[in-house]
Amino acid sequence: MLNSLLAQFPIRKIPASQLPPTLNEGFVPPPYIYVQGSDRGLKLLERIGSFGLSIVGTREPLARSINLVRQVVQRVSGNPFIIVSGFARGIDAAAHQAALDSNLPTVAVLGCGHDIDYPREHSRLRAEILARDGLLISEFAETTAALPQNFILRNRVIAEWSRAVWVVEAPFRSGALNTAKWATDAHRMLYATPCSPGDPAFAGNQKLLDDECALPLWGAHSLQSAWLALNLKKPKRASIETRVQLSLSQELSNQVKLTCRQTGGATVGPLLDWALEKGWTPQEFFSTLKQTLDEGGLRDSQGILSAF
Repeated sequence: MLNSLLAQFPIRKIPASQLPPTLNEGFVPPPYIYVQGSDRGLKLLERIGSFGLSIVGTREPLARSINLVRQVVQRVSGNPFIIVSGFARGIDAAAHQAALDSNLPTVAVLGCGHDIDYPREHSRLRAEILARDGLLISEFAETTAALPQNFILRNRVIAEWSRAVWVVEAPFRSGALNTAKWATDAHRMLYATPCSPGDPAFAGNQKLLDDECALPLWGAHSLQSAWLALNLKKPKRASIETRVQLSLSQELSNQVKLTCRQTGGATVGPLLDWALEKGWTPQEFFSTLKQTLDEGGLRDSQGILSAF
């Protein structure tokens, strides 16, 4: 299968100087990038720096982590996200497959040459990515083996060729944490899935959150803090431009108080639904939420909101 894919989708050697400027910001790119994909897929390079969401994690994830990836990716379908990952077993493969299942483009960053069949069990996934106008990219020429040091360099590209990186599940020692470091160094948005304290499967996530390197990603709505311009949902009626931000903050605080009285705690997802029912845009909701939190009108405790 690999040989037929190489014949159908020839590898293109692209100098760094010919890549869109957004892909070279903040780091020294490799001299060449080897790209495999259709002509339509190549156009993803023009948008990946603005809309790339890199999803990374362990090769041996828990079932709930796989389900979370599917849910989040499905929730953002219909928006211009490009799902980026490293084509490895586990979370990487789940991210690519979730993108395909949700009709989102996906880009796989390889840690070897395109002619190396690694991992072997991903032959069908490789074919589907290419057939669906996705891309396989590598900074390594053909015949370059899948060596451990190459995956460190691959992690750099995953982080820097994106707008944000989400660490789904990472134990204390995980290659995903290396990707997170590259993302931090390149000033990319970094998210990590929260966990119960002391859970060894998420020890790496907990460290990122404890060190305040990453924002918690509770669900698809968490992405709005990075991309306010992307409407994950459409409001039922147009927003009213003359609204005063103070009144919006008061409305939000009142709703949080009401929700807390009814259910014991307020979370962002139902609050977003409430705001959209009232005609707010997602931008209005998340900017109001951030302002109200910054000003002390609301308190966030592990994703549970309360009002003073």
